[in-house]
Amino acid sequence: MKKHKYTLATLVLSTGLVLGACGDVGEDEVVAPEEDDAVEESGTTEEAETADDGEDGDPADDIVEDEEESAEDTDGEAEEDSGSDEPTGVAVLDQLGSTPEEAVSAAQENFDGDLVELKLDQEDGEWVYEVKLENDSEDYEVKMLTEDLSILEEETEADDDNDPDDRFAYEDAIPHDEAVSTAMDEAGGELEEWTLEKDDGQLEYDVELNSTDLGDDAEVKINAESGEIIEVDD
Repeated sequence: MKKHKYTLATLVLSTGLVLGACGDVGEDEVVAPEEDDAVEESGTTEEAETADDGEDGDPADDIVEDEEESAEDTDGEAEEDSGSDEPTGVAVLDQLGSTPEEAVSAAQENFDGDLVELKLDQEDGEWVYEVKLENDSEDYEVKMLTEDLSILEEETEADDDNDPDDRFAYEDAIPHDEAVSTAMDEAGGELEEWTLEKDDGQLEYDVELNSTDLGDDAEVKINAESGEIIEVDD
C-alpha cells in the first residue's frame, strides 16, 4: 500500500513538471507582440519617408516655381525702371504743372503791359517760363517756375522806345504743344526750349531741339498763326 502511494505521488509530480515545461515552451513561442512592434516601426518609417517625399515634391516643380518667381521679379524691376524715367518729347509739356496762358496772366497781375516775348527754357534742371511785357514807358521781365509759377527773378525798367507792333496776345498763336510736335515731327530729338515772339511783324515759334535726326541740334521756325514750318536750321 505504501508502494502505491509513492507511485501516485511520483506520477503527480511528473505530470506537474511536464505541464510546467509545456507552459515554458508556450511562453517562449508567444513572439507576436515583438513582430507587431517591428511591423509598426517599419510602417512608421515608411510613413515618415512618404511625408518627406510629399514635402520635397518634384525637383522639376521647384525649378519651374523659381523661374516664375525670377520672371515676376524681373518684370517688377522693369516696371520700376520705366516708371522712374523722366518724360521726354512732347510728353514733357504735360508735366510742367502750369500753362503758358497762366504764366502770362500771373505776370500781368504784377505789371500792366502787353506780351512781347514768351519763352520756355530750363535752368538748373527746372523748367522755367520767361515772360516779357511792355507798355508805352516801361519793360517788365519775369522768370517763373512752371511747377507752381513761383517767381525766380523779375525786373522793371523804363523804356520810351517801345513799338506797339511788337505786342501780341498768346491766344493769337497756336498752342505750344502743337508747335513742338510739328518741330519734332520734322527733326526728331528732344525739346531744349521754345520762344514765341514777332519777327518783322510775323508771330513765330522758334523751337530748339537737341539729339535730332538732322544732327546734334536743330532750330525749327514755325508760323505761330498757321502752324506751318518756315525754316529748319541744323
